[in-house]
Amino acid sequence: MSAEGDDFTEELIKVSKKVYEKEELLKERERELSTSVERCARLEEENHKMGEELWLAKERVARQDGELGDLHGQLNWERGECQRLRDQMEEEKRRLNETGGVDYSKFEALKNQMREQERKLLEEKSVVEWHLGEVKQWWNDAKWRCGELEAGLSHHQWMLDQANKKAYELEEELNRLRHFRDLAKDKLCGTFLIKKQAVGERTKWRLAMWTDDSPVDLQEYRRVWFEIAAPNAKVVLLSASFVNWECSLTCDKFDEDQCKFGVWVDIPPGRYEFCFVVDGQWTTCDQYPTVTNEFGSRNNWRYIN
Repeated sequence: MSAEGDDFTEELIKVSKKVYEKEELLKERERELSTSVERCARLEEENHKMGEELWLAKERVARQDGELGDLHGQLNWERGECQRLRDQMEEEKRRLNETGGVDYSKFEALKNQMREQERKLLEEKSVVEWHLGEVKQWWNDAKWRCGELEAGLSHHQWMLDQANKKAYELEEELNRLRHFRDLAKDKLCGTFLIKKQAVGERTKWRLAMWTDDSPVDLQEYRRVWFEIAAPNAKVVLLSASFVNWECSLTCDKFDEDQCKFGVWVDIPPGRYEFCFVVDGQWTTCDQYPTVTNEFGSRNNWRYIN
């Protein structure tokens, strides 16, 4: 295979890898968008429920505020009645002093009546004050609940805004990925794809036309990482049985400190032998098992499930 063919195959593999990654990213964005839409619906429902609770709490506050006003009015009336009886007793004392005579029986009866009335008023006052304290407590609780509901409502509204913003961003990202997918499909239409083919008792790789059915064929493929540590190396290639040893894939340097080179390859499950070409020298990697090839040298090998 010529150098131009090798470059073409390498470029095609990179494009295929990028399309595969974008397809996976597109699926992930679609799932995130679906989740965000469901979350928006749930937040809107919670927002509606909290609005109803807030309205009921405000109604209760208004009702208890009215009851509080009624109790204040009743307490003022009781105080006025008590003062009226005191004034009546003072008036009776003054009148008796002016006439010079005191009708003790009438005075005692009036005094007892006033004491009884005062006792009843004190009892009613205690009941009213207790009820007043209870209503105040209810009113404070209702105000606190209203504040809590309003804060929760504001928080849910903020969360809803954030969810809508996220959904909008995901929709934009989804549209961008769909555009890339359609563009990549148009670009790849009519180009070549490395594909496995049985030839007699052997398995050979050939260049096949990219068609709409190709992504279905690629579903059984596995994305496999090959790497090697090659200090001071300038160019590292990977050659393997899955390309019939007819071409090499360029390995990228991904670790400057340990001088490691690697490459991703999409291949079907099976057993493969491979070897690295480091600056023109065929080299095996210690992290993979080795096997003797037909020429008496060593190759790495691995089994892909």
